[in-house]
Parts: sequence; structure tokens; C-alpha cells
Amino acid sequence: MAATGIPDSILKLARQRNAPVILELDLTDGLMEARPSDPLAALMSRHQPTITDVLTGLKLAGDDERVKALVVKVGGRPIGLAVVQELREAVKRLGEAGKPTYAWAETFGEFSAGNLPYYLATAFETVYMQPSGDLGLTGISMERVFLRGSLDKLGISMEVGARHEYKSAAEQLTEDRVLPGGPRGDPADGRIGRRATGRRHRRTLGFPPATRP
Repeated sequence: MAATGIPDSILKLARQRNAPVILELDLTDGLMEARPSDPLAALMSRHQPTITDVLTGLKLAGDDERVKALVVKVGGRPIGLAVVQELREAVKRLGEAGKPTYAWAETFGEFSAGNLPYYLATAFETVYMQPSGDLGLTGISMERVFLRGSLDKLGISMEVGARHEYKSAAEQLTEDRVLPGGPRGDPADGRIGRRATGRRHRRTLGFPPATRP
């Protein structure tokens, strides 16, 4: 019995290593940018992935034949726009590698704006939302303070050199309005456009049937 038991265990482990894998990722607790330096905080957050962990894992999954699909729960704690954009690009690359991608959420903005989690979800091939959930999308606006008028009244003029498509911070002192067109235009326009484009290119928005006791 012992002689046959050892090979059976090895074969079982080999099958597990080669078995199909469905990646599951829960983003409702947010993502850390880096591991905390405090030992106690590092211990408490040892199971919480960092942005680098997730991006690296998604990149490796695209080349791993065992990975058959990606399922991600979105919503919960807010994630910054820059991180959402990085996650979107990683998810799209995984989809382009032939891996089905699924996002699901209990709600998109039940008590707050659901713009960012919904924007992230539009990068997935299929999106599911709990039937009782809310789709709470709000308008996007930005405010900027321009001091050019005040400086003119004080007789102060500014001369600033900058590369034309970057370094728009000086416009607060040299202009009296947002300059039209290009990256220096209204960033909200780009964000709205990207969200609409992502929604238009996704193929399925699913609402699973409610279960009854």
C-alpha cells in the first residue's frame, strides 16, 4: 500500500499544478501602493495585495496557459484614478491574450458616486451587477483658480517657459481661463470620453437573476 500511495500523491500534485485556473481578485478592500514600513501595520496588512502585486500577477497570467479566466469584484473602498487606469490597461491586455474577463459588483455607487468602479468595470468583457444594486453615476466637474486678473490689477506680469503640452501649473498665474484643446484642456473631457469608449466596446452587461429562499 505504501509503494502505491506515494506515486498516487505525486500524480495528484502534478494534476493540480497543470489544472485550469480561474483568477479571482477582490478589490473591495482597496489596494496598497506599497508595504508599510511599520512592522505592526505590515503584519496586519500582509494578506492585502499591493498595486505592484496585482499588475505583476495580471501580466504573468497573460502568458500562463493554465489561466482560463479572470473574475474581479469591484466597488467598496475607493481606488485612485491613476491606479484604476493602470488596472484597466492590465485587464485589457489580459483580454487581448485570449483570457475572458469578468467584473461584478454589488452596486456601483449606492451611497456615493460609482464613477471610478464603473470606469474600471468597463475594461472587462462582461460586467455583472447584483439586481438590487444601484448604478450611481454622477457628473464630473473641475475647478481651477486663476490669478491673472488680480496680478494685472497689481501691475505684476509673469514670464514663464514651459514645454507646450506639459507644465500647465503656471497657467494659474499667466492665464484667466482654461486653455482649449490638447492635454492642457479640461481633463474631465478625457475622463468622460474614456469611460464612454470603454462602455461602447464592452460586449455584455449582465444582471444575474435574483435567488429566492
